[in-house]
Amino acid sequence: MQKETRIVYFDTDLNIEAYSFKGIMQKFPNHFHNYYVIGFIESGQRHLSCKNKSYNIETGDLIIFNPGDTHTCKQIDNGTLDYRCINIQSDIMKNIVLQITNKEYLPYFTEPVLFHNDLVSSLRELHFMIIEEEKDFKKEEIFFFIMEQLIGEYSDVISSFLSQEPNTEIKTDRNFILKLNPLGDFLAILAAIIWAIYSVILKKLIINILIITFI
Repeated sequence: MQKETRIVYFDTDLNIEAYSFKGIMQKFPNHFHNYYVIGFIESGQRHLSCKNKSYNIETGDLIIFNPGDTHTCKQIDNGTLDYRCINIQSDIMKNIVLQITNKEYLPYFTEPVLFHNDLVSSLRELHFMIIEEEKDFKKEEIFFFIMEQLIGEYSDVISSFLSQEPNTEIKTDRNFILKLNPLGDFLAILAAIIWAIYSVILKKLIINILIITFI
């Protein structure tokens, strides 16, 4: 029987953890994490229950848990589980989103399982570079590539943007930042139009008074 191993690595460059589970046969009881989990099945099959939905996951499937997502899983066959993942704390995730989208918020990933997803190969490479303690700049490039794809395609980016107060920033070459509010701009334009109409009416009224006076 394959020996069960559980190893945790911490990457000081990216400030994230990498977990490696090998030879796992036991059932994981219902639980949740207070951080984001992005992992993949290297080998084995499991029945996963997450947020009142059930999935059969296997090699090549990408797994995503938001903080607080309750989930449980158990082995389908008599084989063992080989599972790898990275863990991202909420403050680190907020900073990642800010760098990618220029918006500061915490994303909510809508699907816990992405079946046979192409990002698994990139996540596997990133995980390997972390456990090997590599310092290559490519590690950061792969990490941000993965996060950009996941945030852009599998999270509630649009609803998160809409929930924020409308606000636009214009940056000039002198690093001056002009903040514009669309509602404020509209009211300013409306006020200008009303003042123009009022000025025309007032001008005509004065002219009529003068004509009457001279007559």
